[in-house]
Amino acid sequence: MRNIYIDEAGTSAPEPVSIVAAIIVNPDVHWFPVMRRVREIWDHHIPNEYRHENHHGLHKDFTFHAKRVSDASKYPRWNEIGRRALLQAMMAIPQEFEIPITFGAVRRGANDWSGWPKARKKQMTPAKSDHMMAFLGCIGEANAVVRTEYGKEVAQVISDHHAEMPGILRQTLNDMQARPFPLETELPRKDRNPQSRTTLLGADRIIDEVYFLEGRNAPFLQIVDAIAFGLRRYFARQSSGEDYLHAISGVRTMNTPDDWNMSLGVISQKEKLIITPPPNRVILI
Repeated sequence: MRNIYIDEAGTSAPEPVSIVAAIIVNPDVHWFPVMRRVREIWDHHIPNEYRHENHHGLHKDFTFHAKRVSDASKYPRWNEIGRRALLQAMMAIPQEFEIPITFGAVRRGANDWSGWPKARKKQMTPAKSDHMMAFLGCIGEANAVVRTEYGKEVAQVISDHHAEMPGILRQTLNDMQARPFPLETELPRKDRNPQSRTTLLGADRIIDEVYFLEGRNAPFLQIVDAIAFGLRRYFARQSSGEDYLHAISGVRTMNTPDDWNMSLGVISQKEKLIITPPPNRVILI
């Protein structure tokens, strides 16, 4: 059994991109060594005055939120260099332990969502539609990794309970389990017509529905929170984005065209490279 921990970034209406990221964890192999590594990172990077800031009765330790750590106003006596070092160290954990990462990224405003049926149009705002597509791409890629890399194993999806739209995510996963979702993609080629192909995004190796947990009690959710934050910064072309991508994957750029509208893929530490088709155009079939 694999646990697919997911998190999202850039889901509010004004954001330039929507990101959903996942890490595919074998709890029997990864749990204890990764927990030790998290403790080491926190002991090294977090100032003592913030190390035990969480006074929750059952969990009196630091709770990592990448967006909060990046905000200087939240930790006024913790310098930017130190906060960025913590972010990059958390982003690098999957690479250290050869934990696969998958992601879906959708560029805001690049897709026409006017075709929703009237009954769903009010619920499915453009921001929520972009979020749903990022989730679909991320889960479809994670399912493919489980199917091709882990024999007869199955997986379950675990998300932070603060996810923006749990009902829509559950319904999307259920739809993918019932029938793969086809995406027609066009990959740019120099001096030639784009290469077209149809990708089927399914969830035949994922059981049950999306489980929602408290992030403070699930350290792998805190790790994938860092991954989603770093990928958002990269795809939005924001400061430190290339540094964060390097911490996540070992490379500083992806071959993504300027007019991309959706990208989905796998970051494989096993092969030390990114395997991702960065489509110039995605056509919803």
